[in-house]
Amino acid sequence: MYLIVSNIITVGTADALAFFLPGVVSRFAKALYVSKNMISGAAGSSVAIEQAICGLTEFLIIVLDDKANLHSLDMPVNDIGSLAPMENNSTQSVLEALRSLPLNGHVQSANMIGDSFNQAINDDHKRKIVDHSNGERTLFVHRSKEWIDETSSNVDKLMSAAFPHLCIHPAEKVRKALVDGIQGLLLNCRCTLKRSKLMLLECLCVLVCDDADVVSMVAQESLESLFVLGEKFITKNEIADIFTSLIKALPRVVLGSDKTIALSHAQKLLSLVYYAGPDLLVNYLQSPVSTDVHNFLFPENVLFIFCSVLGPSYLCF
Repeated sequence: MYLIVSNIITVGTADALAFFLPGVVSRFAKALYVSKNMISGAAGSSVAIEQAICGLTEFLIIVLDDKANLHSLDMPVNDIGSLAPMENNSTQSVLEALRSLPLNGHVQSANMIGDSFNQAINDDHKRKIVDHSNGERTLFVHRSKEWIDETSSNVDKLMSAAFPHLCIHPAEKVRKALVDGIQGLLLNCRCTLKRSKLMLLECLCVLVCDDADVVSMVAQESLESLFVLGEKFITKNEIADIFTSLIKALPRVVLGSDKTIALSHAQKLLSLVYYAGPDLLVNYLQSPVSTDVHNFLFPENVLFIFCSVLGPSYLCF
């Protein structure tokens, strides 16, 4: 599947590929979702998952690129142009990085059944095959504001169901493909995929702590460049919302049975504090909600387990 779509993407444009987005994205997302519960077979293959991530993110970057959808966005072109902190990471260079990841020619494509995403895009947005003599375009989607909103909402649901789990996948090649894809999405689709921005940011906060340098360095570069933008990228209220949500979920996660998820959650929280700056923590501690959350969050047993999960290396600050 990836090899076929990759060849199409290489020569495709947003106009040409938008019609096929529901079907293509649903197939890739289905493969990623199924892979969460499978560790063997084609669906559990790290190479298959890597290729699914690359195919999904590459397709989204082309079709939902902010600059390719200016007519459907509320932001003026100058505002979108100013959201480019990494000048060397153009859309083309990001796509080339995704395409350069090694492929395995022996990976077999699995038969996937379609899911509700194929039906989520209203048929009114599509023009089926029409007569060329009428001067109309074939297999064309009008990428209106409504189409962008509906598509981004469905894409967010699919990515949110898979990406956070892939951040802690045991295969380095999967995590590398994921961090490259997230970097590309945040660089090129911050406006069209604004619903997914915070989820993707949280994923980077986990990946920046990755044991593999090829993964952590990309995440570090992305976070540093994005936070330099300040409120052009993310507002203080959005950061505070993420922080509060992570704090409130901490007892349940830390006291849960999965140590890997607990470690990932703690890394996410500490990374956010580090990159957002000390004011985030100070402002939270001075807020009215912090007292109730603090009393619930920090009984001695939770602190002890939290420290044992992180280990001394994470508590050196």
